[in-house]
Amino acid sequence: MNRIVTLAAVCLTSLAAGLGAHLGPPMICVEIDAGNLPGMPADASAKPSPAKTVDATLAFLGKEPSILAHMEAIRRAAMIIGTGHENTRLIAGLSLRALDTDAPAQSPALFDLAYYIGCLNQYGADLGVDLSSVDGVRGYGLMKRALANATGDQVAAMHFGAALMTHPVMRSGMQNPEKPGMGTDIYDQHLRKAVQGAPSGSLLDKNLIAHFQRWGGSIEAVRTAAK
Repeated sequence: MNRIVTLAAVCLTSLAAGLGAHLGPPMICVEIDAGNLPGMPADASAKPSPAKTVDATLAFLGKEPSILAHMEAIRRAAMIIGTGHENTRLIAGLSLRALDTDAPAQSPALFDLAYYIGCLNQYGADLGVDLSSVDGVRGYGLMKRALANATGDQVAAMHFGAALMTHPVMRSGMQNPEKPGMGTDIYDQHLRKAVQGAPSGSLLDKNLIAHFQRWGGSIEAVRTAAK
């Protein structure tokens, strides 16, 4: 079956009993608004080859500082490559970037690697190895390392990425929380920190508002509770 057709089916499927009809895996099926950035790798609608997507993604990530842009570029790569063998080459490229940089510059590179592994996990790609699984989430160990050394305005955006990675609907036995960002689950903790660090009217703020609209809860309630 065509990879894009398969992905469309995944994105329109209910994720768990009792959750209703939502878009599918949040890291894969929901576009990140990163603004109109030059050099952003093409999305699946342009039908780029997986090989060119790997090259374009690595080049873009190496020069673009915006974490939101990294999230969208990686999401696009995961959509295009899917379960294909080019996964290995992109993971290798992302791993080399993480190894070749020093803290705090290493933090975004670790984030990229963790986020791509998270996208593959939510896509359902099985690479045959356990890739830094923590708390039942592949790649979360790397995500925690990235956050531990993150600085500046990248921190809140990384927490948003971590929230998408640890979304309850993607974890066995978990349910969609009634009040996202208000509980004690790891997802709530990351979402709360993202809200706390998002300047009003920023792109991150707009993405978070859209997230709450999609999954329920109130961003204003989370802001108030954090004061």
